[in-house]
Amino acid sequence: MMKMVKLLFASALLLISSSYALRDVQCPQQSSQRPSKLKLTQQHCDYYVAMGPNENDKEFLDIYLEGSQAGWVAVGFSLNKRMGYSDVVGCKQDDSGNVGIIDSWNGALPPNKIDPTQEGMCNYSSSYVDGKFSCYFSRFHGILNQGYDYDFNSTYYFLLGCSQLKSDLSVNFPFHEPNFPAVSPDMYNPFTYNGSDWVQL
Repeated sequence: MMKMVKLLFASALLLISSSYALRDVQCPQQSSQRPSKLKLTQQHCDYYVAMGPNENDKEFLDIYLEGSQAGWVAVGFSLNKRMGYSDVVGCKQDDSGNVGIIDSWNGALPPNKIDPTQEGMCNYSSSYVDGKFSCYFSRFHGILNQGYDYDFNSTYYFLLGCSQLKSDLSVNFPFHEPNFPAVSPDMYNPFTYNGSDWVQL
């Protein structure tokens, strides 16, 4: 009986630990060139988004974002063109002008939730200068925190959002601007996306 209890306890610990970091990942060096980029023009944001594999570690997805709103700019990965159940990464600015990157998750209902571990996120540069975000970072493709991550080496609809709302760098993305997110017309793998433009007005 005691042996069975110990076995069940060990199994429970394994399940709990599997909900968090599955491996200790190390950030690769920044790629020498940015990947192909998408330009999106919309009423509330002018976007540039670049995505592709990091040249020094193919298990990491490089992401470059530009945006014209002062609060945050982000790209989400969705299986159904909807905000619910999507993995969202991007950069944001707090009230003091500090800029950083976060990994987050949209559940069935708002609000967006920040990934409590932020493991697998690698910040190369992030700034907000002359009314424009410029953020370059990378994220490990796999699931490091179950319930907060998708495996990026698969096909998704891309959701592009932004906001004027600023908030602390350690919390979730505030609500996006009206008419957002803009959604890609098809599903793409961000590791092989060819950078075709689309416009939503």
